[in-house]
Amino acid sequence: MCREIDTVTVKGSVQPVRLLTVDVDFDNLQEKKDRLATKSIKEKKSLRTKEKKLVMSRLFDANSKSTTWDLFSKDKDFKELRRNYDRIFTKKFNEAYKKYISGDWATAEDLFSQCLKMNPKDGPTITLKSYIEELNGTPPTTWKGFRELTEK
Repeated sequence: MCREIDTVTVKGSVQPVRLLTVDVDFDNLQEKKDRLATKSIKEKKSLRTKEKKLVMSRLFDANSKSTTWDLFSKDKDFKELRRNYDRIFTKKFNEAYKKYISGDWATAEDLFSQCLKMNPKDGPTITLKSYIEELNGTPPTTWKGFRELTEK
């Protein structure tokens, strides 16, 4: 469900951090009436607390066999957000990303270009392709499979 989109070190750290995203379709969301709109803030808080406890009990009850995946995959709102999920794009992106991390930037750049033809607005693809282009398609000689971010 999560797509790894980069590995970076942040300013002041030497420990690389993997960055992930969940692809959702915000462009085609339809507004729905908030079921709690008529409730007071106190009532909303109480209802959300009860719902949270129910979810947590499903996940952490010793007799429960529910997993996080079970809860997400059956949630109608989450399913709607992922309605336009494209497995082919994700497979191509993952292939490009592996080439990027391994330092095969010529292949990665070509694959990222293919990804942009499939999804021209994908931020992670745009970012990684731009980074490769900034460095003229050649990873730094010190490349260890991650970018060093120099500002917050």
